[in-house]
Amino acid sequence: MPTRSCIVVADDNHDAADSLAQLLGLMGYDAVAVYDGEQAVRACHDLHPDLAILDVQMPLLDGCAAARRIRDDEEGRAPVLAS
Repeated sequence: MPTRSCIVVADDNHDAADSLAQLLGLMGYDAVAVYDGEQAVRACHDLHPDLAILDVQMPLLDGCAAARRIRDDEEGRAPVLAS
């Protein structure tokens, strides 16, 4: 049985992150919602997702900076989609 793809969804709008993660879950993915760029970097490092969907305009560590850190992490590197 193939494993389900893991997706990290990062958005400082909790409702948006939770809704997208829930929708992806209904579509058969293992989706995890996080609410800032730092959490996204940690989640990617820990979970090794198949994809990270990042809000570009998050405070503190925005999506662009988080994407750079995810890309630079050999262990947690994941393709990134900016939203």
